[in-house]
Amino acid sequence: WSAGQRQLVYLGRVILEMKRKILVLDEATSSVDPTTDSLIQEILKLRFAEWITIAHRITSVLDSHKVLLLDNG
Repeated sequence: WSAGQRQLVYLGRVILEMKRKILVLDEATSSVDPTTDSLIQEILKLRFAEWITIAHRITSVLDSHKVLLLDNG
């Protein structure tokens, strides 16, 4: 499987399980095309609105109510 396909499977598993309240995105959409990335971002906004999201990309947290930036460790 390509890296993008594996990322989509991993995200699908997270959406189906929904057992936790913290979502850590470590370059979760780095290997998918921009159109797919936009769709994933929309799903994350809808399905994980009440979760704590930890991410590298600002687009993953743009619509969050609160954003905390960690710098230098």
